Amino acid sequence: MKMKNLNLKIIKSCSAAMITLMLGSNCNLCFPLSNGGKTGMDFLKIEAGARQVGMGGAFVGIADDIYSPQWNPAGLSEIKTQEFGFTNINWITGINYNYLGYVNPSISSTIAIGMSYNQLSFVVQEMDQDVLPLGQEEFSYSNLCFSFSKKFKQKISAGINIKVISALVKGYSPQTFLEDIGLIYKISKTKRLGISVQNFGSPMKFINESDPVPLNYKIGMGFFPSDKIIFSVELNKSDTTNINAGIEYMLAKKFILRAGMRSGYDLDGMTFGFGTRLKIKDVDMIRIDYAVAQMGYWGSVQRISLGTEF
Repeated sequence: MKMKNLNLKIIKSCSAAMITLMLGSNCNLCFPLSNGGKTGMDFLKIEAGARQVGMGGAFVGIADDIYSPQWNPAGLSEIKTQEFGFTNINWITGINYNYLGYVNPSISSTIAIGMSYNQLSFVVQEMDQDVLPLGQEEFSYSNLCFSFSKKFKQKISAGINIKVISALVKGYSPQTFLEDIGLIYKISKTKRLGISVQNFGSPMKFINESDPVPLNYKIGMGFFPSDKIIFSVELNKSDTTNINAGIEYMLAKKFILRAGMRSGYDLDGMTFGFGTRLKIKDVDMIRIDYAVAQMGYWGSVQRISLGTEF
């Protein structure tokens, strides 16, 4: 049993390092329980939407599309039509990340609901106590999220996510439940304040160990000076304090440019993106968004998101 626990710890440590790598942080192989170390639960910090990443990840004060639950569930009540969204990220060392979401704002004039599923999966090399290879093991984390938002009068919206977090590693399938809460306040027609607190709940337990939950606080502003331009800025507090900022500019009715900046991360960098909107028969709108985020000596990560409005 001792050897089995050691192998499990090594696999978990490798997976935590890969997730840390995706997030643009230090990629030291640190055990989940070490002080300041990264854990597999950090997959919850991975940003899916290409639009949002293109704007530097500053979206808590905007939160007006299918990816709103990842930043601020209160934003669901700002959506006007039903939406589907999908994002895939393929990265180095066989890391694969998928996001699928649905939003329905037509429950009533003030209530919207949503559901999303995202999964991170990859293969890691299993080692023995002498760090000799024993074979490969598939590892995955997933998040099944149920979202609810309600608009109070015309200026305030509140929302909540209920998340079922699951893992699969070496025959173990632990689960835990987490919650997010969010608030949006419309200061004026051109300014919007967003606040969210993410990942309330219990750590995920592996036998006699636990993966801590990355409790996260976000506060940010969205600025809408015209129909063509959106500015956003966001303060993000977890194990570190980060500032994100971004801009979106509608170059034409069907083409949008984006740029953003992140600071306070181990690998600060710029983000860039663009998107297009297409109308076809029986579908109000098809959205295609692309983003690339710089990650220093690790190069860059690209995202493509697809969405429909109907």
